[in-house]
Amino acid sequence: MRRGLAARCGLLAALGVLSVLALPAAGAFGHGEEGEAAAEIPARTLVQQALALLTQQDNATEAQEKLEAALQSKDQEGVQIASVRDALEAIEKDEHEEAVGHMNEALAPAEAAGEKQVAGEEGAGPEETTEPAPGALEHAEEFEPERGAAEWVGFGVGIALIGLAGVGLLARGRAGA
Repeated sequence: MRRGLAARCGLLAALGVLSVLALPAAGAFGHGEEGEAAAEIPARTLVQQALALLTQQDNATEAQEKLEAALQSKDQEGVQIASVRDALEAIEKDEHEEAVGHMNEALAPAEAAGEKQVAGEEGAGPEETTEPAPGALEHAEEFEPERGAAEWVGFGVGIALIGLAGVGLLARGRAGA
């Protein structure tokens, strides 16, 4: 009787280990979806995130990734792409203040962009500041990733493992009594 119980507990443990090891592999097969999801994020949101990363966390690497994704985004409405390219170049040169100025330009409304171009003709470049321009981070749409099948499978496997552990504990408790 004890031998059968030990075999069942071993089988449950093996099943649990296999399910835990199988879940990360399922995520690896869906890796291409991450790039596709990034292309769906509006460029304005990505530039705002890059601006926040650079000004709040001084994280140039992630800010650069966000700017690169903004250039690849399908929705580039409300963003001056030339300024995004300039900001990316400034980050690559490790000139963070200049990059912040270019990102502020990229997020500026179209009317303000025209005024800055006129000012640029007189020799004035992008504003050299480490703070986002007023309103640059406003009106961002919150990005919510889609819930995929992997999340639901993981949730189901987790619930099943909790249930199996409970059954195993009950069987162990009865066998010990």
